[in-house]
Amino acid sequence: MAGLEPGQCAEVIIVGAGPVGLTAANLLGMYGIKVLVLERDPSFSTPPRATNIDDEALRTFQMFGLAERQLADMMANPYLRVQSDTGQVVAEFQTAGPEVLGFPRVCTILQPLMENTLREGLGRYANVELRAGHTVTALTQSDTHAEITVQGPDGTVYTAAARFILGCDGGRSTVRKHCDIPLHASSPSSSEQKWMLIEARAEPQPEGCFRFFGALEYPMVFVQQPRGYQRWSIRLRPQDDPHKLEQCGQASVEALTRRWVNGPKLGEIQRLRTYRINTCLAERFRSGRVYLLGDSAHMMPPFAGQGLCSGLRDATNLCWKLALVLRGHAGPRLLDSYEQERIPHVRESMTATQRVGWLFFPNSRRHDLVRRSVLKLLFEVPPLREQFVRRSKALPSLRQGLFMGRAPAGSMFIQPHVRRADGQRVPLDAVLGQGFAALGLGVDPLESLDAGSRHFWTGLGVRALKIIPPSQSPCRNAGPCEEIQDESGALTRWFSPHQGSIALVRPDRFLAALLTPSQTPTGFHTLRTMLTA
Repeated sequence: MAGLEPGQCAEVIIVGAGPVGLTAANLLGMYGIKVLVLERDPSFSTPPRATNIDDEALRTFQMFGLAERQLADMMANPYLRVQSDTGQVVAEFQTAGPEVLGFPRVCTILQPLMENTLREGLGRYANVELRAGHTVTALTQSDTHAEITVQGPDGTVYTAAARFILGCDGGRSTVRKHCDIPLHASSPSSSEQKWMLIEARAEPQPEGCFRFFGALEYPMVFVQQPRGYQRWSIRLRPQDDPHKLEQCGQASVEALTRRWVNGPKLGEIQRLRTYRINTCLAERFRSGRVYLLGDSAHMMPPFAGQGLCSGLRDATNLCWKLALVLRGHAGPRLLDSYEQERIPHVRESMTATQRVGWLFFPNSRRHDLVRRSVLKLLFEVPPLREQFVRRSKALPSLRQGLFMGRAPAGSMFIQPHVRRADGQRVPLDAVLGQGFAALGLGVDPLESLDAGSRHFWTGLGVRALKIIPPSQSPCRNAGPCEEIQDESGALTRWFSPHQGSIALVRPDRFLAALLTPSQTPTGFHTLRTMLTA
């Protein structure tokens, strides 16, 4: 395959076939990159950890055509309820709201179902190979490639080389250890809390939910998942013996959950384990040609459901950049932006997660009184309630990296439905394509570019789109610039408060620049320089 050098078996090797590694493999497969995925578990039976994903994650799945299949196995817009130790409802929130990114803001999931869909999705790509039961035992790299030593399921040892390696192999990452990248606790007490996790199953319920039991002793969180599955998490006391608790049977666990007055009923236990909460961040996400993604790079408590989502953002951010570099459309310095963009956002997600944990799980009587007052205020004041729901995760916005100008540059672009010239009503991303896209409000966004600049951007595969108002019909013969009707007016309203009518959107749907027609030649030249440096 083009791009391979002698001795290489792939352009990218992905170590770890969990949801993050599989997402990266689907993205790179879509871009035409030759990928080898290695998973040490021979049966793909890694215990599920995540209970929910957000609209950003679904938008990523949309990029490679699996969003609708994933949604069919999820429960959209779960409600959130906080109760006291007496069963009193302290606060209740609905996660449903404007689908700014084109999807429900929160969905509860069954991680095995999600991973199965991602694995099946790899079957569409002849350029992607998945191997189960293959363990990485060594890693070296040079100026031109990286090489790993692998032990197969039959004990056979072999080497594999690639231009880049992605470590998606979890919190105990072998790849991270071989790169000698330290993992630092972001909080001195991050690993002091012990929790018991129970997976159970009962009758299927019509809606998903997150319910929190705010007792000082054994506080709990309950998540209603699809197909009747339940996830219970119970905070243990410092003196509790985790090994002894892991031997608990149905009756012993029911005795714990019955303390929750007016709480949900425990289903039949499928699995029980204890664990310690970790809030950790790798010192860096890159070592030469090796990149860390997901839990190999960062771990955070599950309170806001952002652990998996952060890993999926890593994959979405990195893979289009790797594709451009591997195809010679961008310089290697583009890859520096992965750490620049992701590390600050991960830190923000950790802060948001800690904020949610502070609100839901009391540590003392005084803390309990304060948090109840805050929750009551959030519950009773709608604008604060909406802000809390939106801020329970770090909003998708970059602080530095591959974008230029002030906000909204660096933020994620919206995704309303638009109407094409053939009458089809489609989500905006269906028109944006796989690469860069330039949208002009009433104008051809590439019209003011000189021939050289236009040649570069069209060679990069940029999709040019002219946004027209609902009162007009898109022209079928608009040439290389497709006309799309802003059916709901959402795009027009998005542009309205900002100075600029031309938006350049990156492949990961972040806004690279917002420009006026007169600024466009200089702005596009600057971004071209940033890409090719």
